[in-house]
Amino acid sequence: MTRNTSKLKKTLQNLFLACLNATLILVFLCLLTAYFAFKKVEGISIAFAQNLVSISPLVDEVSAFNTTMIDLKEEVELLRQSPGANRGASSYQLEARLDKIQASIDDFNESVRKISNAPTKLIDHAIDKAALELKTGINEIRSCSPPTSTEPLSGTVSN
Repeated sequence: MTRNTSKLKKTLQNLFLACLNATLILVFLCLLTAYFAFKKVEGISIAFAQNLVSISPLVDEVSAFNTTMIDLKEEVELLRQSPGANRGASSYQLEARLDKIQASIDDFNESVRKISNAPTKLIDHAIDKAALELKTGINEIRSCSPPTSTEPLSGTVSN
């Protein structure tokens, strides 16, 4: 009887050690996957922050250009209103060109305002991209074939 209990005890001990080893291996794999996921998210967040920083000088530049254009329009208006000014075709052409430039600046300003007022779209896009890369990385780790669809997960970002 003691021999059977000793075999049973040894078998249970070996079973416990095997379960412990399997658990430790699974914990290691989970930690490794989390590490790679956080590295990807960190890289995407750094790129996202750099993109936001690069928008700020652009907005300042456009504001300065806009101010210059307003000054030019005022000068053209002064030339137009001054007595004895030559109101030839060249002044009208200049005014038409300035109007075109002003319209394009207004369109650009509107698009910059949309981007700066709706950072959630940029964040959603970054999260979708990170999720897609994470999904692809996990599939590569598992040696599975990649998915056939590369649509964003949230569906909030439209091209």
